[in-house]
Amino acid sequence: MDRTQQRNYGIDLFRIVSMIMVVGLHVLGRGGVLEAAKGDFPAYALSWWIETACYGAVNCFALISGFVGLRSRHKFSNLAYLWVQVVFTMLLMQTVDFIFVSENFSRGKLLVSFIPIFSRYYWYFTDYAILFLFMPMLNAAVNNLSKKTISIMIMLVGAIFCASAFFPGPVFKKDPFQIHSGYSAMWLAYVYLIGAFVAKYGLFEKLKSVFLLMIYLGSVTLAWGSKLLLERLPEIVTHYIAANSLIKYNSPLILISALALLLFFVRLNNMPRFVCGIIGFISPLTFGVYIIHLHELVWEWLAKRFVFLTEQPLHIMLLGIVAAIAAIFVGCLILDCARHYLFKLLRVRKALNAIENKIMREK
Repeated sequence: MDRTQQRNYGIDLFRIVSMIMVVGLHVLGRGGVLEAAKGDFPAYALSWWIETACYGAVNCFALISGFVGLRSRHKFSNLAYLWVQVVFTMLLMQTVDFIFVSENFSRGKLLVSFIPIFSRYYWYFTDYAILFLFMPMLNAAVNNLSKKTISIMIMLVGAIFCASAFFPGPVFKKDPFQIHSGYSAMWLAYVYLIGAFVAKYGLFEKLKSVFLLMIYLGSVTLAWGSKLLLERLPEIVTHYIAANSLIKYNSPLILISALALLLFFVRLNNMPRFVCGIIGFISPLTFGVYIIHLHELVWEWLAKRFVFLTEQPLHIMLLGIVAAIAAIFVGCLILDCARHYLFKLLRVRKALNAIENKIMREK
């Protein structure tokens, strides 16, 4: 059954939650919580459970791209808009850095600001740009191949790509398919294909929403438990499999957890109008949250910023992590909101759309 429909605000909410998960990964990792908690098992276990629960965020965004992209008009001006947004934000952040922090002008950084895709300053933006160029072909595959063919393709490719979660490892030193633990356009394209498949055919529709949440929590807990278990097994075992093998973007458990969330949020489309209005406004700003808090100015500030939380009781530590995630997310959201209104005033999107339309009309 074809799933063509109007805007699904459950997907917009899913996009917001996914970016909150991304911020959570960086608060725990870059913020130093995971490293500092090593000496305290309860704190270590709690922080790694939260980390694992957030780890599917990248897969979530790729699933969203596939789910929405299958029936959306493929406009190159959309990618151009993101490029302009990245360039603007990077130039603004470097100006702030020059005036208030380092007071050193770098021509290299200025050049990087204009070519963010080629510099791989933001790895996801670089790989998403490659994925974007292949979206029409992926959409054509889903629309023109049979459901059985696409299903077999997804299962076979998934088996190969997810198996590579164990490469490189203590024994296998190379990544044979260059998946790079999911940090690659190839992996994003595969997850996009799954999202597009769900958009066209649906999946597990008879399962109740509570069971989808249970699948998510179960997958997360299994991946988390595997790490804690493997870290305590004899070296004869850990020599063959790394402790974090199932906590990677291309881990089957992390992929399943993200897919369960997609199927859950797709169903949350019947919300009050004012709630949909809020969600619809915030959702497009989430990309700004990503590029702002990963800019080196914020990234350097974030380094080991939250180590002190591991010295607190568990409930205080948990509240502190949640508060840090919320503060960074809301702060970056407010900053990008200002950028959003400036772009709207300057009619940036309309200008890019006009340029694309003119190019497409020319023979």
